[in-house]
Amino acid sequence: MEIQVSKLRETLNLLQPVVPKKAVLPVIGYVYLGNGRAMTTNLEIAVKVDLPEASEPMLLPVMGAQAFLETIPGHRMVTITVKEKGVMLTSGTMEAEFTTGDPEDFPPIQRGDFEHDAVLNGEALVKALVTVLDCSAKEDTRPVLHGICLTTGDEIAAVGADGFQFAVEKIQGKLPGDRPLIIPRETVKLIERLWSKARAPDLTGVETPAQLAMAKRPIRLEYNSDALQLHFGRVTMLLKLIQGTYPNYSQLIPKDFTSTVTVWAEDFQRVLKAVGKLAKNSSGITRLEWEGEHMKVSARAKEYGSSSGNIGAKCTSPGKIAFNITYLESWVSPLQGQITISMNKADGPGLFSHRSSIRVIMPMSVQWGDNGGAKTEVPSDPVEPTDETGDVPTNVPTDESLGESDEPTEDMLNNESNKPSNKEEKTKKGRKRKEKVTS
Repeated sequence: MEIQVSKLRETLNLLQPVVPKKAVLPVIGYVYLGNGRAMTTNLEIAVKVDLPEASEPMLLPVMGAQAFLETIPGHRMVTITVKEKGVMLTSGTMEAEFTTGDPEDFPPIQRGDFEHDAVLNGEALVKALVTVLDCSAKEDTRPVLHGICLTTGDEIAAVGADGFQFAVEKIQGKLPGDRPLIIPRETVKLIERLWSKARAPDLTGVETPAQLAMAKRPIRLEYNSDALQLHFGRVTMLLKLIQGTYPNYSQLIPKDFTSTVTVWAEDFQRVLKAVGKLAKNSSGITRLEWEGEHMKVSARAKEYGSSSGNIGAKCTSPGKIAFNITYLESWVSPLQGQITISMNKADGPGLFSHRSSIRVIMPMSVQWGDNGGAKTEVPSDPVEPTDETGDVPTNVPTDESLGESDEPTEDMLNNESNKPSNKEEKTKKGRKRKEKVTS
C-alpha cells in the first residue's frame, strides 16, 4: 500500500480519539486498514474513514505510526508493507517496523438493520448538539440525562438537561420515527471534533447563494431504537444510543408569565463580568431586578461587600429573580443580539430565549427587601438553612464544572423511571445541607 503522508496522517488524527488507551480486546487497540477504509472501535463507538488506497487488510498502531509520519514532509509518499506479525512503513531513507495482531480478529462493525433514514444540514445539527451540551448531566447517575436528546418527527430539536436547567435548540428538518434518540454526551464531543476536522465541501465554481446552499455539508442519519449511524464527507460513525425515557421537556417550559424583560446580550455579558467575582464568593447568587427601561444586576458577599450594574432594558412589568451566575454566564457568553428573560414568580423557573433556542433555569431562593425589590444587605431574620449572606442557594454547583455532582431536582425533571436519589450536597463553605426542592 502506498499513500501520501499528509492523507494518512489526517486519517489517523481523525481516528485516534476512538482508539481505547486500555483496550478490552488487544486487537481494538489498532486501526484497521482494508477494503478501501480505515476504521477503529472501542465497542461503543466505531468510526470509518474512506481511504481508497487501503486495499490489503492490516492493523496499524496509531501512536507509533503518527510519531513516524510527523518526521516526514506531508507531500511525500509512504509505503506500508504487511509482514508476518506486523507492518513496515517506509518513506525514502526512513523506515519503521511494528508488531501488530491479525486483522481477521478485528470485530465487524457493519450494520444493515436500520429502520429510518434522513438527511439534515450538518452544520445546524452539530451546532445544536454542542449548544445544549453544557446543560446535560455530567454524571451518569441518571443515564438519560447524561446524553443529548434528539427529537424525531416533523419538528426536531436537540435537548440537554441536568435537573437545574435544560436547553432546547430547534433544527430545521424532519426525522421519521416516534422515539427520540439519546446520544451520549462524550459522543457528542467526538461528533464535533470529527465534523470540524473533516474536509470542507468543494466550493469550486460556487458563485450564487443557491449554489452555496447546495454546497453545505449534509449529514445522513440511519437509526433504530438502539443505534445511530452518521455519514458526512469521508466519515461514517456508528454509535450506541442511551436507552430509557427522556423527560417530556415541553411540559416543563413555563407559561403565563407575569413579567418579561428584553436586553442586549452584549450588555448582559458585560455586567455579569463586573459582578461575577463577587457572586462566586457568595454561592454564585446573582440578582436580576427590572423596571421601566432598566435592569439591575447585582451580587453581594458578607466578607467583601456588594456590586451592581444597570443596563438598558424593555420590560412588560417589574420583576425580580435570582440565578446562579455559572448558569447565566454559560448561556449568554456565545450569544449576540437581543435576549429575553421571562418569569411568573421569583421561586419558579425562568425562561431565557434567543432566536430559535430556549433555556430554562431554576432560580435561587434569596432574601429580598421591602423597598421595591432592593436587596437586604444583612437580613434581620434569615431563612434557615442559609449562608452567611442570608440567601438560600437552591441550585449551587459543587465545583466550577457547572454542578458536576448535582442531582436533578424533582420539580424540573420529574420522571417516574428516573427519579433522583436523596442525598446531601456540600456547599463551597464546607457545610452539608440537604438539597432544597422548590415547588
